Amino acid sequence: MGIKKGDYPIKYLGACVDKGRIPIRLQRKVIEKVEDIMKCKASRNISQAGKVVLINSIINSIPVHSLSTTWFNKKVIKEHAKKVRSFLWRSSERKHGFHLVSWKNIAKSKLNGGLGIRDLSVVKHAIHARRVLDFPNRKERIWVKLLSKRYEEFHLWFYKFKTNIS
Repeated sequence: MGIKKGDYPIKYLGACVDKGRIPIRLQRKVIEKVEDIMKCKASRNISQAGKVVLINSIINSIPVHSLSTTWFNKKVIKEHAKKVRSFLWRSSERKHGFHLVSWKNIAKSKLNGGLGIRDLSVVKHAIHARRVLDFPNRKERIWVKLLSKRYEEFHLWFYKFKTNIS
């Protein structure tokens, strides 16, 4: 039939799919894609406001797609935030810029006086919390059916979760 047997991990719709947790080296590939955008010559000569738009529309959107399918390591998310911060404050003449405002204030919503840049660690937890809420409320979803069939005796609300998950 022309179908080849493959090995994990595979890429599906741009996201890495594996049998277990995605290795950190593969998670970093997503961040490297974003780095390429930030290192692009055209992105060096844009204004501060343009950088904020680029961060919100592209740089933070690429990892969000992968975050919706996998659980990213804290280190990888911190590396990404560090690179975004340095990109935001870097001027075209200098390699490093001065961080004039704390990242906590920048990550606030525009209504609260920030720039509206989303913190990916918060986004990660929000995405996965939504998946947990889908389990009892969206019985028609294929992944809910799959987990329900696989773990028939699993009761989500009485399960003791690990507290040190990264």
